[in-house]
Amino acid sequence: MKVLSLKNYRLYGMSIGLGTLASRLITLSIYWYVLETTQSVTALAVTGFVQSLPAIFSMLVSKFADKYNAKVIMIFSEFLRGIITILILVNIFTFDSIVIIIALNMMVEFAELLHTSSSTNIIPSIVDEKKIEQGVGVSNAILAISGLAGVAIGGVVYENYGAISLFVIASILFFVSTVIGLRIQIARSKAKENVENNPIKVEPEIGLKKTVTYILTNALLLRIILVALIVNISFAAFDIVLTVHVRNTLEQGAQVYGIMSGSLMVGMIVGSILIGVITTKLKLSVSNILLIGFVSCGIFLILLGIINVWLLGILFTFGIGFFMALIDSSVDSWLLRIIPEEIRGSVINMLTALFAISLPIGSALFGFLMNNFNTSILFFIMGIIVIIGIIIFQLTGINGNKNNEVVLAEQESNV
Repeated sequence: MKVLSLKNYRLYGMSIGLGTLASRLITLSIYWYVLETTQSVTALAVTGFVQSLPAIFSMLVSKFADKYNAKVIMIFSEFLRGIITILILVNIFTFDSIVIIIALNMMVEFAELLHTSSSTNIIPSIVDEKKIEQGVGVSNAILAISGLAGVAIGGVVYENYGAISLFVIASILFFVSTVIGLRIQIARSKAKENVENNPIKVEPEIGLKKTVTYILTNALLLRIILVALIVNISFAAFDIVLTVHVRNTLEQGAQVYGIMSGSLMVGMIVGSILIGVITTKLKLSVSNILLIGFVSCGIFLILLGIINVWLLGILFTFGIGFFMALIDSSVDSWLLRIIPEEIRGSVINMLTALFAISLPIGSALFGFLMNNFNTSILFFIMGIIVIIGIIIFQLTGINGNKNNEVVLAEQESNV
């Protein structure tokens, strides 16, 4: 990891790592504080739904981050999250209003969206052009490890010291992350210098009509979008359902929740690492991995709902995370294969918006179901939805061209 030898990258890594750690602490503490304070599953469901709303604006936030100084946006978003966390503490000691906490939590999520969109854009300015891929990879590893540490540590701290301690720790971490971020030295982008010194004709942006037409006339892409939307809706409220499941069904505390949530993340990390090995060593096609991933993920979800033993739940959540990572990697790689390069950016932006809209839909759906069914049934429903998703994917392709994927890939190279 040669990028870690660079002072600026180390500062960057420390900043995003502390910010991610604090973010996980905030999410865990808010979920558990709302549930234990109100004793209401409905209140927690509303919290999850409101928290998912900023995702709808992901495209606009992304364009904003691309247009303005990424370092300034990243630092501002960290500072903003620190201030909002302090406001949550002030609310607890004064009004102690759950409504205010839910609203502030939505603001934290919006600030995190700003941070996520801007932090990656900094990498080309702090590492050599040849090391950008390595910089992105190490950055993702830092985020994963920090997130894992956040849920694990958060559960222990909440269990022993309560939500207020977590809010205090999170606010401090956000401000430390801000100070470290200020020390990052941003070099002038070579790409921008090349554009300014050697101006070239910029192609007009791909029109909305052309993007929509491409999506609607591409059967394989429509199938992938359908199945991805089904998965997004199914998993939108997973953390909320898991919180209620641990507390009400398993009758355990935040510490067990932290372990199970951490196990999910470990599974995702391992799955992301092994996806390349699986595709090359086992000679499995992307479609076969997708089939195995959906079925296995669905089975683990059903087992999580049926077998109410938290130790086994750790194994089940690991399996869910592992196969979720395989599904995500497979879908991403498939999209990159079938979408022509000239329209890829426009199509992916539209898909991002569609998937973002599915988050509040899924949160609202399972929020409603939580008021009528226990979490064991909800996990069973999630698993069935995931399995139905892959069945639909398989059935809709029965009458299609078996070489469809190859033809589309060749089309991409010929465009």
